Amino acid sequence: MLHYYERYGIEYLQKLNQLNDDIYKKQKVLDRFKLGKVSGLTEVLFMERCLNLLKPGGRMGIVLPEGVLNNSNLQKVRDFFESSAKILLITSIPQDVFIASGATIKPSLLFFKKFTKEEEKQYNDIVNQVKKEIDEKYKIEILEIDNKLSNDKKAHQKALKEIEKQKEQEFETIGREKIKELFDYQIPIVQVEKAGITTTGAKCENELVDVANEFKTYRQENNLWQDNKLDVSYKLVNNNLVRALCHSCIIKISKTLC
Repeated sequence: MLHYYERYGIEYLQKLNQLNDDIYKKQKVLDRFKLGKVSGLTEVLFMERCLNLLKPGGRMGIVLPEGVLNNSNLQKVRDFFESSAKILLITSIPQDVFIASGATIKPSLLFFKKFTKEEEKQYNDIVNQVKKEIDEKYKIEILEIDNKLSNDKKAHQKALKEIEKQKEQEFETIGREKIKELFDYQIPIVQVEKAGITTTGAKCENELVDVANEFKTYRQENNLWQDNKLDVSYKLVNNNLVRALCHSCIIKISKTLC
């Protein structure tokens, strides 16, 4: 606890107190997640938390049960993540990799990048466009309901609720597919047969090395992100290893102070 306080300060204590207060009030921890009502799976909630911690354009890799990617019951979970981040690479790895540790579920490696501000705007504009098209489709039907049931408030509200339900269903099916067509980008998918470890925990050929090299070339050719070229050095100060400023950083600081 002290370690986290030293790192995050008073904000850590505020969040901890808020969590303890919610638990004391018997408020479900799941209510703190957007996906809490959709799924209580630890891996789903963990992914949401990781995504929230990323800055716009931030990247991460995560090991997931393969079911998260192809289970039809988790479609809303995938919709949530696809509306917040671009999938950079999906790599299916052998079940053998974690059997020695007691895991029996087939895993996948998922790499994704949180939307930049520009990508977020582009995605939201497409969503609004698709919703507008669906609204236009039902516009005449709504006018007919207004005319026919204007004197029956209860029947009027019931008919409008039914229309809204139809619109929501159409958005979740046809609308989602339309969004994917308009917000189109390539998602590399790789099947790895050997990942450096056998069912007994012994070492074997590791095809992930080749995948990493091939993906590096792919992402450079497609300019998926810019490399941060850091000029970093370290030195001993009072027997402690500390990071030293690079020459260019010192020049920038000097100019700022002047």
